[in-house]
Amino acid sequence: MRPFLSLALLLCALAGCQSDPARFPARLEQALASGDPGQVERLLSRASRPLHAAMASASVPPLRAFDAMAPKRPAKVVGVQQGEGTIVVTVEAGGIQRDWVLVREDGDLRLDLLATSAHRAWSSP
Repeated sequence: MRPFLSLALLLCALAGCQSDPARFPARLEQALASGDPGQVERLLSRASRPLHAAMASASVPPLRAFDAMAPKRPAKVVGVQQGEGTIVVTVEAGGIQRDWVLVREDGDLRLDLLATSAHRAWSSP
């Protein structure tokens, strides 16, 4: 019975990490650092995946298109706002603030590239 309880607690903890908006930037940074486009794609909304595929196919190596998005220093979360069906996570890295728009799909948070690009320009009020 104890192994089952330990496994259940571990799964709950992992699920909490995946649904915590403040932990999303670190998850994305890890996926980008892995060099595996599939890991990055799993963190993107379904609507964002065609854009990701287009960016990846136009880049050599495939994740080069994300160089501008990936901070050179770890991103620090400076704010989280719940919206109508979205969560906006404001991150800061290297003196630049960005808003990332997250949506919940299949019980997990995913980055919506289209909504993020339309939300606000970097470092603008």
